[in-house]
Amino acid sequence: HIKASRQVEVSYVRMQERDRLIREEGREEGGTRKLLALIGRKLLRGDSQEKIADDLCEDLTLIQRYSEALQKCEPGYDIDAALEYLKNAQR
Repeated sequence: HIKASRQVEVSYVRMQERDRLIREEGREEGGTRKLLALIGRKLLRGDSQEKIADDLCEDLTLIQRYSEALQKCEPGYDIDAALEYLKNAQR
């Protein structure tokens, strides 16, 4: 009976950790989605990558990578396609 309780406890802890990771991934993707949208609007306005990095207080390398993802997914800078491109590029 005690062993079964320990197994339930371990399963519960694993489930909690999995749920935490899922929530973090969702927040991270949401932040990336917002940043991609901002970068896309600024690119459409004709801003340079350097100006975008300065305006958003982000690293130029990050802005360049996100800009590339958006430009690969034209027309209209499709955010979902850009996210997919970034995920595939990380592999």
